[in-house]
Amino acid sequence: MARFSSIRSKIWLCVLTALGGFFVSVVVGFYVNISQYSHLSHLQTSYWPLVSGSEKLHDIIKRQNNRYEDAFLFGEQDLAQQSIAMQVSFVDLLDDLMIWVQSIDNSPVTVKNLLMLKRDYIRVMRLAVELRPTIVIEDLSLEQQRRIQEFGQLQHDLQARVEEISLVLNNEMIKVIEGDKKRVLSHLMVLGVLFLLGFAAAILTVNRVASTLLVAPLSRVLANVRRLESGYELEPPTLTADNDEIAQLAIAFWGMGEKLKRTTVSKRYVDNIISNMSGGLVVLKPDLTIDKVSQQTLKLFGYSEDELIGQPADLLSALDDDSILSPERLEELLNVGLVKQAEMTCVGRDGLTFPAHFSGSAMYGEDGELIGIIGILNDITELKKAQNELIQMAHHDSLTGLPNRNLLFDRLERTLQDAKRHNRTFALLYLDLDRFKEINDTMGHDVGDMVLKEVSNRLLQLLRADDTVARMGGDEFLIILNALQSPEDAGVLAKKVVEGLCEPFSFGTIEHRLGVSAGISIFPQDGTAIETLIKKSDSAMYVSKNSGGSCFNFS
Repeated sequence: MARFSSIRSKIWLCVLTALGGFFVSVVVGFYVNISQYSHLSHLQTSYWPLVSGSEKLHDIIKRQNNRYEDAFLFGEQDLAQQSIAMQVSFVDLLDDLMIWVQSIDNSPVTVKNLLMLKRDYIRVMRLAVELRPTIVIEDLSLEQQRRIQEFGQLQHDLQARVEEISLVLNNEMIKVIEGDKKRVLSHLMVLGVLFLLGFAAAILTVNRVASTLLVAPLSRVLANVRRLESGYELEPPTLTADNDEIAQLAIAFWGMGEKLKRTTVSKRYVDNIISNMSGGLVVLKPDLTIDKVSQQTLKLFGYSEDELIGQPADLLSALDDDSILSPERLEELLNVGLVKQAEMTCVGRDGLTFPAHFSGSAMYGEDGELIGIIGILNDITELKKAQNELIQMAHHDSLTGLPNRNLLFDRLERTLQDAKRHNRTFALLYLDLDRFKEINDTMGHDVGDMVLKEVSNRLLQLLRADDTVARMGGDEFLIILNALQSPEDAGVLAKKVVEGLCEPFSFGTIEHRLGVSAGISIFPQDGTAIETLIKKSDSAMYVSKNSGGSCFNFS
């Protein structure tokens, strides 16, 4: 073993032995799983474009149908024009799907199916163009009504066929993925067996090498450590011509042991360590009175050393705080033996409080008798401040300071549960500012931000303390009107809000008038689910917007 005269070479021998076994396992695993890469590549280049394309196709026809329904419902030709504009995207995407289908063997969707869908879609779109002039006609003839109903049915049939194609392609891809999962599982089982065999071989080899080159020499060093612990004379190490680092460690340890007999640690040395600790050190006697403190403790609390020594430990904690320094909690610490970073509220000599972390442990003598308790106190004022700022940022809008969507939905859920439990009524008031875009376009976003802040301030002043105002985004706000005696109360508050926001906004010499469109939904008349109530209040708001704004409507 002369070639391995250094501990580094011995460690490298063990490492290389282990790496050899690991390398063999990796190589086998690579060849076992190379086929899986091919399967995944095929899935990515074939089925994924089909599935994503069919989902986009379904989304286009769904949005197109919704716009046609809204166009005929509200008499808006612009919505019909938007729907017609989607025809090109639909047909182009359908042509792409045909190309992808042709590139796949045994595709669950045939080109013939897609061609029939394209033919029917074009026929329906021609009918849409013919019916477009009837959108603005208020009194339709029976024939016109029949054709519109026929058009609507054809639309929904097309949407159902597209949805069926999307579902078939999704199921086919899931089927392929499930097959790949089974294949991967079998590969992993083979790889796992090979890895265990290689790992076992590496362990046996490393154990053999380590026992000869490392463990035996270190065992002799450990024997000397135990002799030193027990107070016995150390056995001198054996000197050889090729002493490695372990032998040198044994020699150095033996020399240290000899010197240790002649050295002691002074009290001043320990006091210097305590005085320079970053945290505040507090040492308590068994009767839970203060025995020793560090300079940092005196700085934290503002006391002198004479004022603290001999005082009960709970002098440092707030009176109404269930502090770890109270006698009851310290008894718990003695039972456990150790506490780490327990949060508490400390109080200084000036009566001001601050948060702190306390870590401590009990100290026992050789006979097992309690000597005292040693603890460290760290001021966490800045940490708590940072935590509170993070909580504020997570639950409030950064511009207006109002609750954001996260906090709104949390409060809305609690309001809903409370209303259901106590049979109460509440309302949602959905607001959208009128002519706000003109401010951003003509005066800039800085003035727009000031307007949003002023709107937020007015809403807080106009509403009750137990109502919640939240910014949904942009110039939209949502208000929870709690504890209503009747639905009419929501109308009274909505009128107050609309009138308040219609008052002019002044910024220096600049004056601008806004309006607000509001929609109201009432629990439980308009729904018992959050999504339903929001949707209905939003729809009612759009009715107000289409009526000219600066008004409100019930759902």
